[in-house]
Amino acid sequence: MDSPYEEEVSKLLAELKEQREKVSGAVEDMHAVRETVVSKNKMLKATVDGQGKLVELEFRGDRWRDLSPAELSAIVIEVVTGAQERSRGIVTELASAMAPEGVNVSELLSEKPDIDALFPDIDKMWRSFNE
Repeated sequence: MDSPYEEEVSKLLAELKEQREKVSGAVEDMHAVRETVVSKNKMLKATVDGQGKLVELEFRGDRWRDLSPAELSAIVIEVVTGAQERSRGIVTELASAMAPEGVNVSELLSEKPDIDALFPDIDKMWRSFNE
């Protein structure tokens, strides 16, 4: 004889499997993120991955050699930061699509997340899982 909870447990396990597949797909998408920014003067190109790590830095032409170290440094920082911000935006969007309602994904991905800001309404988040 089947347990009265067997059907409910089977349903919950199927939902868990579905959620796991969604998370797995989102994680793969996040790892595949590559964002490239080119400087305004086109002399520098930076590419970062989904974690914001610099994976490519290309100096184009020789004009950069005429810049002072401070000028070149400012361009490198501007281009790399721009690529990191774009990458973070895409990753935040991907994570937000799978996060429970009420979770502040931008805060979660910040350097020092505020745990209270992450879960402002636990009841609301719980309800979103059960819809």
